Amino acid sequence: MFKLGNKMIVSWRTFGLSLLLSVIVGVTGVALPIDRVVESALGSIAWRPVSGETVVVAVDDKTLAAVDDQDFTAANHAQLIRAIDKAGVHRLFVDFSYERRVRDPAFGEMAAAVKAMDDRIILAVPSANFGGTEAEGAVWPDARLGNRAQKAFIGWEYGFWQVWKVPMAVRADGRVLPSFAAVMAGHPREQPRQFAIDYSYDTETVTRYSAIDVISGKVGAAQLHGKDVIFAPASTASPDQHYLPGHNKIPGAYIHLIAGETLKRGMPVDIGWLPPLLAAAIILLAALMFDRGRWYSRAAFGVIGITAAAKIFLTVSLVSVEIGAAAFFIAALGANVSRKRRHFSAQRENPVSGLPNFEALRTQQPFGSATIIAAKLVNFEDLAAFLPGEGSQQMVDQVARRLTLACHGTQLHHDLDGTFAWLVPYYQHSQIEGHLAGLAALFNAPLTIGELRVDVAIAFGVNDEFEGSNAQRLAAALVAAEKSVRSRALWTKYSPRQKEDAGWQLSFHSQLEDALHRRRHLGRLPAAI
Repeated sequence: MFKLGNKMIVSWRTFGLSLLLSVIVGVTGVALPIDRVVESALGSIAWRPVSGETVVVAVDDKTLAAVDDQDFTAANHAQLIRAIDKAGVHRLFVDFSYERRVRDPAFGEMAAAVKAMDDRIILAVPSANFGGTEAEGAVWPDARLGNRAQKAFIGWEYGFWQVWKVPMAVRADGRVLPSFAAVMAGHPREQPRQFAIDYSYDTETVTRYSAIDVISGKVGAAQLHGKDVIFAPASTASPDQHYLPGHNKIPGAYIHLIAGETLKRGMPVDIGWLPPLLAAAIILLAALMFDRGRWYSRAAFGVIGITAAAKIFLTVSLVSVEIGAAAFFIAALGANVSRKRRHFSAQRENPVSGLPNFEALRTQQPFGSATIIAAKLVNFEDLAAFLPGEGSQQMVDQVARRLTLACHGTQLHHDLDGTFAWLVPYYQHSQIEGHLAGLAALFNAPLTIGELRVDVAIAFGVNDEFEGSNAQRLAAALVAAEKSVRSRALWTKYSPRQKEDAGWQLSFHSQLEDALHRRRHLGRLPAAI
């Protein structure tokens, strides 16, 4: 585990904390708006036509304009039900609560029309309060309407002012009551539950007739025979208007119809938020483990795209999935990776020039067959102390611009003490001497810093040995550059002999110091030595 952790750009603790927070987000539903945005986008491009097996007969503005006092009375209801029955419909779903019609003088006439349809009529059961799958204060049809008519629930919950899910069945007064959609699709009664509507249905493909046209005979058996009919209000003044994700406001009858169409296609499944979160965690963990997370950003964007595409595909396949927790995890982990990279980058960047420093050069991929060149400004410290204000910054910038000419597309690196380094690919080795001579010619011209013209000298060290680590090869090039400064040569090529000399000098100084220390303790040299 420790070795695996060393390969990650963030710690296991950071990864685990991001995952834990995402689980909390999934449990609490905090990120649900992310899913709602995707679902609304899907609804806005709805393309799937309804089957046409169910049509709507509406008490619309045209109907209300044709009846007395703009009121569709119990007598009108009786007329409409008889006309629909005569047209030979398969079933009639009445999306009205007749609670306020029980005192209407024509209620008996309407009850007779309902009874005549036997069990081919489904009466609505609304409730005063509905939450989840519990319908409190259910309003059951009056007993005078008979006991042969089927009863079905017509309520739903709102989320962000829209209808996202409808019940398959609810518990009302201790009874399991199916919804209009469940009866329409022929699903048997089951334990109370909700399901997500398929938002890909185009509401413009719903067939709707005006109730007054049915009563007058303009619409009859030719249009209605063998079909399911939803009889419902749809006037502009009706409160039974709702928003479906991605759609404009539509009558409640349309939601019943689309919910029924959804169930006819199959049984919706809800897999929740956990599978997408786990999939995102596994993929991003693999990305973090690979090459210290170099591919994390691409992997994160890929996971976002795949997750959104998978949600759309699964939604239209009747599988509900929530990606909000996974999106939160990607964002939380990405923020930590970004912060770590900024810190990592700051450690490997020269604050004066903005160029990568030698630490970045040491920790990059092995140099392989490339030659490393080190360049050192002669008397850099003296020049930096002499130049006023931001003169030192300007000097470094101008030197860096001139050296960039020699890099031929490879990255120039800058350290704090006026030294630079870059790599030369193997196929350009034969051109190195010419490049350095050209650079020397460039530095013959003084630098212009403010009103000053400053002459600078530069010396180069070259290491074309392929052995050793990046750090060892860079150090060898710097040793060669320092030798060029001392010998006042343009450039010096590092050789193993210099390494032996450096080792001998370090050994000599160490032995000399030990000898002096022993003589002091033996009293053979004055203490002042």
